[in-house]
Amino acid sequence: MTSNERSTSSAEVSCLLWSDRQIATAIGMSVKRVQELARMGLLPGFKLGKHWRFDPDEVRSWVKRNGASKEA
Repeated sequence: MTSNERSTSSAEVSCLLWSDRQIATAIGMSVKRVQELARMGLLPGFKLGKHWRFDPDEVRSWVKRNGASKEA
């Protein structure tokens, strides 16, 4: 495997994924509510260890479909 074929580093991946705090700030909800919605499977996200991670593009699509502050 060459250096160009190596998988992305964890630093690069973390730039692509947002934390629950970043999502909460972006969509105007509390961190607790973001975690609750993700735990229920209503907000697209996943646990990475003990931390929630979100793809911002998926969350943007979710907000367009559902609105943000209705659930707050």
